[in-house]
Amino acid sequence: MQTPRSEEQWTEIADGFQSRWQLPHCGCSGWEACVAIIKPSHSGAQYINYKGFFSIVLLAMVDADYKFRYVDVGAPGRYSDGGVFAHCSLSKCLEDGSLNVPSPEPLPMYENIAIPYYVVCDDAFPLRSYMMKPYIRRSLTDDEQVCNYRLSRGRRIVENAFGILAAVFRVLHTPIQLEPRKAEIIILCICTLHNYLRHRCGGAYISSVLNSDELTTDSTKLMPLATTSHKNSPSSAKYVRDLLMQYFVTVGSVSWQFDYRSSF
Repeated sequence: MQTPRSEEQWTEIADGFQSRWQLPHCGCSGWEACVAIIKPSHSGAQYINYKGFFSIVLLAMVDADYKFRYVDVGAPGRYSDGGVFAHCSLSKCLEDGSLNVPSPEPLPMYENIAIPYYVVCDDAFPLRSYMMKPYIRRSLTDDEQVCNYRLSRGRRIVENAFGILAAVFRVLHTPIQLEPRKAEIIILCICTLHNYLRHRCGGAYISSVLNSDELTTDSTKLMPLATTSHKNSPSSAKYVRDLLMQYFVTVGSVSWQFDYRSSF
């Protein structure tokens, strides 16, 4: 499990998102979930999440090939409000530039404006110039709905990766019968084994699960984090998202995107 630390590694992942999911400059797809555990001894309400069960938080970043590139696990379930990312090592590295994310570059066929590389995620994360998420206003324009669909095509990769974990590693279907520290080790092992199977077995590993009826987290003890309101998104981040929207509805459009507008 290797977090990209050079410009070449970031651009290689971004090329994968562009070629497979038509999402340019995307460095990873991110998601946070609650993993159910038994009640830790002497823990009080610290591990109870917003759904009322005991859990620890799993934050993960996945590349376009469903491989985990970064995992942070172990925060108590009571922090399932999207604040886990703000205190993880990845957030600090993205802020200070120590991961060597490439400088902003023009998008394909959109040569006049440079767009930063970013992680695509859901509304549990804040909107930043290096972190894009769909629009959440109640009334969306057609162009904003298209943008949401295009961003969601990249975001669903990490959700599918979580679904694959749950389908293959059945321990995630019930609360893990271990104390938090040991549960962390189990989850890290699962993510590493997933990467190994993806590398060793190639498409056979993914297709066997994707073609089954089990690619879902609904019947498991993986629960998305609560949607969080981030009212202080910087104007620079909103500007980047607006630029992506303009790209998606002009030179970067795909023929089928307008069929999905009503879904977002």
